[in-house]
Amino acid sequence: MEKYQRLSAICLLFLSAVALTVMLSLAKTILIPFTLAIFVFFIFSPAVAYLYNKVNLAPPVAIGLTFLGFILTVVITVFLINVSINSFLKDAGKYTKELRSATQDVSSAGEEVGLKVSPWEIRKKIQEFPSPEFVEWFVSKLAQFVTTSFLVVVFALFLMAGESVEKKDYPIFQEIKFHIGNYMGLKLLTSAATGVLTYIVLKVFNIEMAFMFATLTFLLNFIPNFGSVVAGLLPAPIIFLQHSFGIETFACLGLMLVIHIIIGNVIEPRIQGDSMGLHPVTVLFGLTFWGTIWGVPGMFMAVPITASSKIILEKFEFTKPFARILEGDLRPLASMKA
Repeated sequence: MEKYQRLSAICLLFLSAVALTVMLSLAKTILIPFTLAIFVFFIFSPAVAYLYNKVNLAPPVAIGLTFLGFILTVVITVFLINVSINSFLKDAGKYTKELRSATQDVSSAGEEVGLKVSPWEIRKKIQEFPSPEFVEWFVSKLAQFVTTSFLVVVFALFLMAGESVEKKDYPIFQEIKFHIGNYMGLKLLTSAATGVLTYIVLKVFNIEMAFMFATLTFLLNFIPNFGSVVAGLLPAPIIFLQHSFGIETFACLGLMLVIHIIIGNVIEPRIQGDSMGLHPVTVLFGLTFWGTIWGVPGMFMAVPITASSKIILEKFEFTKPFARILEGDLRPLASMKA
């Protein structure tokens, strides 16, 4: 009888998880900006607390100054990215020769392995870009990004305003805030270091749009495992266009690879340790799950959301075994079978 009740409870929990997943997918238009706002709140609430407690500023002034700094940072970043893109487009004509040489090299390499690749077809496809479909997709994504950013700012402002006047203590929330705040703060530092070093390397080799690639590296570094790989590959076409297959190309790509390996696989694990308490397989599963239902924003938030879920599961006796499984302890599975 007890075994039957346990099986029924597990089945009910599984069905609830399925229903929750469907709800998360259907309500992602609101839930994504709200969840992003929570993480923005975790990052900037220490600054607000410092201005309020140490500088003795009124809560509205502390919140306003913090968000003013955040908005100014975003505006300056967008301006510098726009300047770097315009600079590249102005000098795009000088890359025509390199592009022709590169397409010829690709065609020759394809013929060596038995693939017939016409350089004229490649150039034709490049000239046809961007297609109307791509422009339509890009405009829709840009509008979606602007809408989401506006909602994030509004939600984060209300969260900070509520924090400044609400003095009740919620242990679970405070624990989540502490762990996620530490994770986001350390990730912010390591991502910034990766972005700055990437910018320095690209500038040393005179790569166009160095600032834009450094900014993308900073952002993509928040995605575990895959983000740094994508960030390392993004500048490769521009590097090849500027330096072809010369020694500068491989030296630049090699240095960027070293930066990602040292920061991502040596420094970051040392300073973060096992603070999130998640098994690497759990991180990979969370990345896949949240990326599937929420897309790229879900991949950015996968680790904090999964870690928050583990903290909540630990607080209830029935769900505690599931928290152990997220840590990589499979003994609860054996006890369930028994």
